[in-house]
This record gives sequence, structure tokens and C-alpha cells, in this order.
Amino acid sequence: CTGLCNNRSLKLLSFEEFNFSRARLEILDPLFMLNRNLTTLKLVKCNLQPEDIQMLSNAFTRRGYPASTKFICLSGSTINDELAHAIVGLNNACPQLKRLDLSSSRIGNRGCNELASILKNPETKLKCLYLNDNPIGNEGA
Repeated sequence: CTGLCNNRSLKLLSFEEFNFSRARLEILDPLFMLNRNLTTLKLVKCNLQPEDIQMLSNAFTRRGYPASTKFICLSGSTINDELAHAIVGLNNACPQLKRLDLSSSRIGNRGCNELASILKNPETKLKCLYLNDNPIGNEGA
């Protein structure tokens, strides 16, 4: 991970079933903040914790080139209703985000309703919000 933090040309960063520790994710912080070419971030089944999602949101908020990121995939993560606000913040930090995949997570009705605020925002560029395989009932749908 250490070698990635200085990369400024990477367009796609993808990890699957990688057990991120807080320290490993923090090493990548400069990559998230400074790489203007990063268009796709996939952290699939990476056991991200609440503070990890918040760290990602903060890194993208401080990012010098927010317009480049178009797709973020956090499927199979531990994202739940309490983290929905951090996901809204992550979306706001990436104003050109077109696809957000939160499938196979733990988002319920309350989180789904909070995520709906993204779609209600007239400035959003988000076209696809993947929420399949989450415990969302009729109240959240």
C-alpha cells in the first residue's frame, strides 16, 4: 500500500476481500486526495468500519480534484443506517459521481431514506445508486 500513496496516474483502484486496518487505509489517504486521475474506487467486501467510511469522506472532501471520481463501489461492506450520513458526505465530496454501489451492505429503511436526499438534490450527477441485497423494507423503498 505504501507505494500507491504517491501514485498520481492511477485511474482505477480496486480491492476485494482485503482486510483494511486503519493504518493501511490512512496510508492511501494521499492517493485519494492528490490523484486527479482516479475515476473509479472499488473496495468490495473490505470490512470497512464506520471510521473508515468517514476517513474516505474526509479525504475526498479535502481533495484538490473532486471532479474526476465517477464511480465508487463499497459493496459487501458494513455500511448501515448510522453511516448513511457519511455516504451522503462522500457523494457531496465527489460532485461528478455518477455511480455509487452500496449493494450487499446493511442499509435499512432509515439509511435508505437518508440516501434519498442525494437523489433529491438537483445538483447531483448521480445516475445509479445500487442498493440491492440490503435489508430495506417497504418504508424505505
